[in-house]
Amino acid sequence: MRISVCIITKNAGADLCRCIESVKRFAYEIIVVDTGSNDATTEIAKKLGAKVYIYPEQIFDFSAFRNFALEHAEGDYILSIDSDEAFCIHNESVLLELLEKERGLGYALLVQNYFPNGRWGCYPVTKLFKNDPLIRYEKTIHETVNYSLARLGYVPPIKGIYIHHYGYLTDPDRLIKKSVFYRDLLIKQLSITPNDTASWWHLSVSLASLGKIEEAIDAVNHAIKLEPDNKLPYIFLSRFLRIKGKYQEAIEILEVALAKDQGYWAPTIHNLLGLLYMSLNNFEKAINNLEISVKNASYFVHSWVNLGIAYEKTKRWSDALDCYIKAYQLDPELFNISIKDISHPYLFQEDVSELYYGLREHIENCSRSFYL
Repeated sequence: MRISVCIITKNAGADLCRCIESVKRFAYEIIVVDTGSNDATTEIAKKLGAKVYIYPEQIFDFSAFRNFALEHAEGDYILSIDSDEAFCIHNESVLLELLEKERGLGYALLVQNYFPNGRWGCYPVTKLFKNDPLIRYEKTIHETVNYSLARLGYVPPIKGIYIHHYGYLTDPDRLIKKSVFYRDLLIKQLSITPNDTASWWHLSVSLASLGKIEEAIDAVNHAIKLEPDNKLPYIFLSRFLRIKGKYQEAIEILEVALAKDQGYWAPTIHNLLGLLYMSLNNFEKAINNLEISVKNASYFVHSWVNLGIAYEKTKRWSDALDCYIKAYQLDPELFNISIKDISHPYLFQEDVSELYYGLREHIENCSRSFYL
């Protein structure tokens, strides 16, 4: 099964090395579309064996950039990855086996967003899909192929294949400028399509990253009003309430969302409920929810870590070790990440408990406490 890896980039520099090297072992071809670099990014891509194309117009449209890459792809499947991301090398065999056995139209992979304080958030994104002219990206920003897949009657299932995203580890000023830029683009988009639910909750995320939590809550409530059966706005609303310390209110919001969905988003909801109950020191309810999360999504590293913490707090050392070992097996990268006392604009996106102090350290603590 031939996989065309498609990357869009601008002034990526060293990040592009990490990205390309992470996919070279299984890629049939690597296509890099440069959108206006003024450094050696294109030369780096060529030296690493990629096919390099320059986007011919001076516009800002992520869908146009990505679809331009798709036009040059010759493989059977597309893996779309960003230059500040890296494919988890431990998932290579899982990827190849998946495409050999299932051959579906598309799959949501798990993008693990690493933050400066050593914690992370995880979100499913449709990054792997069949190379088919009917499957194309839509929207200028927060682009997706999901609309194309929906028209084909297909909802991409989540697979336990990880993409490491390091983009939030960059200069904080750059992240703020990006959030402002995206906020302004979304406001402009909503002036044209005011009933676009996704744009409203995307706007709420941009506002929250700028510290405007109350405005973010207003925006996401508007999304809920437009589409009350859409689970995602409820999930983001609970995240904003959690940041404000309104844990019980956030729990009530998630219970409403859970009543609407017992499938796709249920493991995420149960993980968030686990976090909220831990914040309330109700570790038994936390354990109940986190056990459901890992039962239905055994590939959720964050849920295993959170469950381990809850077990640790109740002195269930052996159970905690099982969880931490499972987390390590899923994402060995966590051993290389140290915890720092650093605030950042994306605290609301974290999927791991504030009680987390490093995977290696948690394993060591359980090991020392095992026979006490």
